[in-house]
Amino acid sequence: MNTLFPVILPVPESVICLTGRQKVRALSRHARTAACRSAFRAGFGPLDPSGFTKTPSGVPRPRSGLYWSVSHKPSRVCGVVSRDPVGIDIEEIRPVSDRLFRRIVSGKEAEMFDVSSRKEIFFRVFTAKEAALKQFGAGLSRLDRVCVVRVDGCRQLTLALGDVKTKVAHFYLDGCLASVTKGVFEVDWQSAAGL
Repeated sequence: MNTLFPVILPVPESVICLTGRQKVRALSRHARTAACRSAFRAGFGPLDPSGFTKTPSGVPRPRSGLYWSVSHKPSRVCGVVSRDPVGIDIEEIRPVSDRLFRRIVSGKEAEMFDVSSRKEIFFRVFTAKEAALKQFGAGLSRLDRVCVVRVDGCRQLTLALGDVKTKVAHFYLDGCLASVTKGVFEVDWQSAAGL
């Protein structure tokens, strides 16, 4: 199959009301549920969320030849499963400081975009870079080594980490922006609205 099926889910009220580590654990479990739904939509059969484990350094362990990635924010979680390494990220779109913008988006990268919205540029670049780092199994410490090399309209861009390039697809939903590394795959997003 040549399609990825990332799934975005709203965070239930029972999780929203939690705090601290308890909330982070619940968000992580809910994101793994999204990954299970992605696997099911891709035809990989039903999977148990508890089977999605990470190495001590926090890198997702492949599961029966399947790669997976999850992300969570206070209002939304997302997950994706693929036969190839994959990364996903979701962020709530909000104002960002000039300092943070310059830290994440280089002047050269910003010039590639046809939009004037700093927030849109920032979150397209930030979520794409995070997703790419997840695909490459690298941490945020390498964020400055990932760069946008091409912007392909409002829903896709291409990133490079050294000589390795990857395409990233974007999806907007209720004030959030999600990005998934797609490589040669088509992407069929599913949100709670489509369930």
